[in-house]
Amino acid sequence: MLVLDIDGTLLRPDRTISPRVRDAVRRAAGMIPTVLATARPPRSVRAIAEELGLDAPQVNYNGALLWNPRSREAIQHTPLPAETCSTLMTRARSLLAHSVISIEHLDRWYTDRIEERFTTETGKLFAPDFIQPIELLSTLAATKLMFHADPFEIDALRAALEHDFRTGVTFIRTDPDLLQMMNASTSKWLGVRALATHLGIDSTGIMAIGDNENDIEMIRESSLGIAMENACAPAKAAAKWIAPSNADDGVAVAIERFVLDGD
Repeated sequence: MLVLDIDGTLLRPDRTISPRVRDAVRRAAGMIPTVLATARPPRSVRAIAEELGLDAPQVNYNGALLWNPRSREAIQHTPLPAETCSTLMTRARSLLAHSVISIEHLDRWYTDRIEERFTTETGKLFAPDFIQPIELLSTLAATKLMFHADPFEIDALRAALEHDFRTGVTFIRTDPDLLQMMNASTSKWLGVRALATHLGIDSTGIMAIGDNENDIEMIRESSLGIAMENACAPAKAAAKWIAPSNADDGVAVAIERFVLDGD
């Protein structure tokens, strides 16, 4: 199975897919199951998967959701309990009253307000499904919980929350102004492994490519874990091979070398 991260890996810095990468992924998908594994929700992956000709199940929200894009249904869903989310939100607001709070539940986005300067890539493409006061959001279990604030504020907020919530919650920072939280029993790698089992694939035959903090375990544990040249240092340290950057068709180079060689 071939597993591809999206942002910083599959996509170029301008958020497009190069023709060489598109061709390589399409050719690989004709040979082996090819899976997208991302922090993004399903709706934000749909156009990318269609451009690549992929309809295999996906790993979304850093592994908290395994999604069937054909039926648009969950294969596996492991959210943060509503009580945990409520406690996290209350604590975050006590530390940082102006933070923007969002909850993703399955493929729906709930937030207390919109601030353009804290817009994610998904937020640039899709409007929230619900804008509600924080008191109403506290009743929801979260596939992914997100806090937005200025980078130096997120630094302090993460340190405080990781001190207070030492079990049950995974904290991930892939963007300077965004802190993501998922159920601690999930991760990209655990999602990939579960999906391999679901598809009847031996998890010892997985090639995974990524670049960021949320890819480190997946890169380290895969049979062939590959980091991009533009990856963070820990992701590179976990990799068995370093591909060229996402600006230099790194995904295509890796696929051509390890999947298509001799095809």
